[in-house]
Amino acid sequence: MPYATIAKEFTFDAAHSLPNSEGPCQRLHGHTYRVQVVARGRIQPVDGRAEEGMVLDFTRIKEVFKRRIEARCDHQFLNESVPIERTTAELLAAWMLAELREELPLVIAVRLYETPTSYAEVTVYDLEDAPGAPNVQEGSAR
Repeated sequence: MPYATIAKEFTFDAAHSLPNSEGPCQRLHGHTYRVQVVARGRIQPVDGRAEEGMVLDFTRIKEVFKRRIEARCDHQFLNESVPIERTTAELLAAWMLAELREELPLVIAVRLYETPTSYAEVTVYDLEDAPGAPNVQEGSAR
């Protein structure tokens, strides 16, 4: 069977601050975050199982996202509700990807929009401890 890339999109509202930042982001403020969860894998054979013809059931992605990410982020103060040192879009996306991969190893990327025109994307190749990720030095070309 061929491979395919699929994506599921979510939104949540949250507040945060970036205390050491210069400019308005150092103060408490909020966003309507938009998250794209991307998975890639072999399309399952059509054989009578529930997942036939799919890479991964969108319902499964939704269930894991709601439990592992949305429950900790939606209408929360991210500086206190997520286990990262600084709530930048980059670090939030990396945390989300690692968290989702705990249950959904086919998830290969998270794109987190902080505003309609600004996003951070982290792929499995960007995670330092990802199984199968190439050893890519910071700043080197890929």
